[in-house]
Amino acid sequence: MKVIIPVAGKGTRVRPHSYSKAKSFLKLAGKTVIEYLIDHLSTLNPEEYIIITDPIYNKDYKTFLETKYPNYKFSFPIQEMPLGPGHVILQAKDLIKKDDDIFILFSDTIFVKDLSCINHLKKESDAVIFAKEVEDYQRFGVIVHNNKHITKFVEKPSTPISKLAAIGAYYVKNGKDLIKYIEKLIKLDIMINGEYFLTDAFVLMMQDNKTLLVEEVDDWFDTGKIETILATHQKILKGSIWKGNNLQIKNSIIGKNISLGNNTQIINCNIENSIIGENTILQGLTIKDSVIGDNVKIKKDGHSFNVGDDCYIQ
Repeated sequence: MKVIIPVAGKGTRVRPHSYSKAKSFLKLAGKTVIEYLIDHLSTLNPEEYIIITDPIYNKDYKTFLETKYPNYKFSFPIQEMPLGPGHVILQAKDLIKKDDDIFILFSDTIFVKDLSCINHLKKESDAVIFAKEVEDYQRFGVIVHNNKHITKFVEKPSTPISKLAAIGAYYVKNGKDLIKYIEKLIKLDIMINGEYFLTDAFVLMMQDNKTLLVEEVDDWFDTGKIETILATHQKILKGSIWKGNNLQIKNSIIGKNISLGNNTQIINCNIENSIIGENTILQGLTIKDSVIGDNVKIKKDGHSFNVGDDCYIQ
């Protein structure tokens, strides 16, 4: 098996943090998002991890992952043009060989599931789409099925035709077959708002009577925007505090669900449900539900601030 993780998105919904680092390098409880993904998928014992990047962060991913996981095989193809989640998978075309099965996981998705389920699901299907039931189904592409056999994909339905949201995790028994359908998608120029979508390639598979099954995961943590990053962080910590090395904490109240990065100083502060980066100094603040990056200095009643785009202080 080969694992494909596309990380080529610009991360506009997690700005300003994605101005200085790829969004998958954001840390939750001291661990980057990309590490959560790879650690979970390692249970599949994949032959190779195919990390599809943009041109800007290609070298950063290569350096980080090859250093962190020296015993894993990685490849780093580049998506030069951002033409959507279907097109990005096509960048792995030359790395997928005959009879390779593949697992695709988009980088916003941390999920909980015993992936040994694939062993029996692949015997009766050509692909498995992983999903989770949600209440705010209008925000997602949802799956309609009959006894796990997928019959329809519906994008952001106005009525609850289904509450099973596709989470961005997919198993395909024949990777070359999926590439063929993505190429057909592009040939037919089936686009939405200038992008080719992977679900449309799965629709083409269904039109050829391929069997697609849906499998619900136990839990799903979204890291695609600041609000969901904080919610995911809260689920991971479960009320605890993660502390890095060489911290200085003076006259401060550190509440639940806090991560404090290495070499950070917290002085006369009251902090709750927040992620604080490395080499950061906070003084005299009462904050909650905040994500503060690395190398930041914020002091109460300060007169000089150097704050990047899309930030807010309130």
